[in-house]
Amino acid sequence: MDFKSILIGIAILVLAIFLPTILNHLSGRRRAYRAAASPLLNKLLIEMSAIKNDSYPFQTIREDEIYSLYSFAGARKRKALSRAYDQYVEAHSIAKTSHWHDVQPPENVCFVSSFIVNNPDEVLKKMKRLEKELLR
Repeated sequence: MDFKSILIGIAILVLAIFLPTILNHLSGRRRAYRAAASPLLNKLLIEMSAIKNDSYPFQTIREDEIYSLYSFAGARKRKALSRAYDQYVEAHSIAKTSHWHDVQPPENVCFVSSFIVNNPDEVLKKMKRLEKELLR
């Protein structure tokens, strides 16, 4: 046996000992992140569904809820979450809404408190990034 073969054997042995521990730790961290992100993802999907169905939901995800995910994320993930949340807030700010009565005048309805999004494609496009980050 030459020196190169011995080095390769030692490297494989070290990897076999430590790699499962490292992967298990990362898997547990990812599992915890997904568990914490699940309620936020549900809120976001409900909002996106409402917008697709011609209704305007008000902003339900708050910045402190995004910060609660930071303890499960590394530096890159935190930056990506922050950028995605900024786009989510921007999506709500660019949403052009009109009152339901302006679009469909009521016949015998006294009062309906509902808003319709006039530019749903733009709004949904901005929200997609947060959905992507919450799914990771």
